[in-house]
Amino acid sequence: MRLGGFIEGSEEQIADYWFSEGFTDFLTQRAGVLGGVWDAQTAIANWNEALLEDSFSPVRGAPNSGIVGGFWSSAPYQRLAYHRGMVFAGLLDHLIRMHSDGSQDLDDVMFALRETGEEGAPARRLTRVTQEVTGLDISELVERHIMQGEPVALPEDSFGACGTVEQFERPRFVYGMEGMRNEAGEFVLVSVDPDGPAAAAGFAPGMTFEGRIGGSYGNASVDSVFRVRLEDGTVTEMSYRPTDGSVERGQHIIPGEGDLQTNGCAALIAGRPLN
Repeated sequence: MRLGGFIEGSEEQIADYWFSEGFTDFLTQRAGVLGGVWDAQTAIANWNEALLEDSFSPVRGAPNSGIVGGFWSSAPYQRLAYHRGMVFAGLLDHLIRMHSDGSQDLDDVMFALRETGEEGAPARRLTRVTQEVTGLDISELVERHIMQGEPVALPEDSFGACGTVEQFERPRFVYGMEGMRNEAGEFVLVSVDPDGPAAAAGFAPGMTFEGRIGGSYGNASVDSVFRVRLEDGTVTEMSYRPTDGSVERGQHIIPGEGDLQTNGCAALIAGRPLN
């Protein structure tokens, strides 16, 4: 609220959550390291959690209007505003530092937003104030990554001495079946996608899962193995690779060499001048 109030109305507030919540998550990492609450290694681990959540969100490419429409009915839409805004803030911080040869970062814009004393939602003033303070026009970036929902691919040097941002691919997880708990608390298959990997492996409605032996939900790089009870009472083991053969792309930070507290990483995250 020190930067200015929300626009009145629930939908207008949600439309700005990428800034009010996502930028807050970015600044939390900065304040945590600057204040000594946690070290640089912890901050990078926190960043990697956010990057992976953003990379593999089931609604990753949704436009900002999708967040507004699905916020109260969908947990993935609720989370999207947070990690999208945090990653976008990381991109702006990097671009500002590169543009200014390290003499400015996102902090300069945030302080300027506070000092203007203007009323109204600060998210709507971000583009103008960023250009006034840094000379950068970010209007096209806001439109692409926030309004339209195009995922942010951070430059590999976004975190300096902290490490390298690596883009990677992994098999897309496709469970291919759905089930529910019966009155006895057992998980029983109720439907299997006939074109999916579970059907090809022989899974069928009516089977009861007695336990997982291998793999984990969401991991399509290894076989998922289950102990299954068939409708005739026979217990057997069944396995399959839960993917349709396609891939999904993500990004994470490969930590740099040396002590991240002293090699310049902590200074970068904390927002200290780099020159």
